[in-house]
Amino acid sequence: MSLNNRILQIRQFSNTRFLLGQKTKAKINIALTKQSIPLDKKHYEAVQIKKRKDFNNTPVKNDSAQKLLTNLLGREFKDDEIIGPNTPLTTKELDIIFKQSNIRLTYKVLGTSGRQIQDSLTVDEDVKKLLSRNDLFRAKELARLARYQGLFAYGTILQYLLNRGQINDAFEIFMNLKRRGYSLKGRLYNILISGYADSISKRNNHGNIADISHNKIEQLYRAFQKDHKEYNSELSIIHVNSLLKVFRKSKRLDLALHLYDSLKEVRTGKLRIKPDIRTYTEILRILSNAKPNELEFEDIVNRAETIFFNAQHNIHIKIDPFLVRAYVSLYAYCDDLKLRARAIIILREWFRISSIEEIKQEINIETFDKRWWDNVLNKNGTKVINNTNKLRLLSNSEINQDKRKRFDPDDAVVRMYKELCGLFKIQCTYKEKGEDVS
Repeated sequence: MSLNNRILQIRQFSNTRFLLGQKTKAKINIALTKQSIPLDKKHYEAVQIKKRKDFNNTPVKNDSAQKLLTNLLGREFKDDEIIGPNTPLTTKELDIIFKQSNIRLTYKVLGTSGRQIQDSLTVDEDVKKLLSRNDLFRAKELARLARYQGLFAYGTILQYLLNRGQINDAFEIFMNLKRRGYSLKGRLYNILISGYADSISKRNNHGNIADISHNKIEQLYRAFQKDHKEYNSELSIIHVNSLLKVFRKSKRLDLALHLYDSLKEVRTGKLRIKPDIRTYTEILRILSNAKPNELEFEDIVNRAETIFFNAQHNIHIKIDPFLVRAYVSLYAYCDDLKLRARAIIILREWFRISSIEEIKQEINIETFDKRWWDNVLNKNGTKVINNTNKLRLLSNSEINQDKRKRFDPDDAVVRMYKELCGLFKIQCTYKEKGEDVS
């Protein structure tokens, strides 16, 4: 290649930047002449979307809110009246507002914004403020509007309703959330189930349980079991125990036993919900209160024996006085002399209520206070063993198999023991507090 050709190529390369610059300059001149500067469309669209979103997330101004509400509700507002969560509006008026399409007006009436409802804690705080004024209608709408960020606030609403005894209303909100497809947190279950149990207790104390229908309790149980079977990780033994308490208070032995049995049938491995000390205590209390018309008394006793055996052999369980008292109550208040005698053995094995020597003494069931026993049988007389061949009782040595340290008896245990001693005409050697039993 000749020297001239090489020089020409070098010149062409060195002129490239200049030529490109000239072309760009020409394009800009044309755009300026036509007054149509080319824009980055994607950036422009993103900016417009953000502006529109910011606008929609902001509540309307007060003047606009007054005009909109006047047109919507057909009533005037004072010029200096601030529209917000404190504005006095009837439930009917609020319903009209929440059904209209202007979300910015709804934000104004609720005292929130599109940004605020994206924060669950902020939503919950706002709901608490509304409920402190008993403005339930606004509180429910705010939680609904926040969608998933409102689930925590729904727990606050459930608590509010349950504290006021509005159990059915709380249940309807809970089931509505289920129908809307929300994966409910453990907190909601705990609030609802615990609230049910407390409400049933209050109604039992007043001799009225009709307000909580069996149908509602069954629906609650079905909802729980659905999540249980679907491996909802939010569920724990805490919820199981609370639900067992509900069944105990509402006298639903069938559901309680079904729930207890499902713990080992529904899930396996690490995902299985394992019973704890309270689980065993609750199910034993339920069995102690069960009526023979619900389940044969032999089956009730066998169930209790199996559960107490499992509790003693569960390495994660530390036996406590409440569990033992629930276990012994089944026998202490039954209508069978042999089982009442067994109650004395259980009490002696687990409580410092007798001397060590007395633990080994047999109870003579032939010697008993006949008049006292006749009074017992006249009152109920249904918790009796009819078929001893069906019984699977733990042996006396298995009642406290590892011979764990005995507990100090409380007043209920002492009273129970003294009554049993009186029935079998046994001397009660228990000493009051401050005096040791050998």
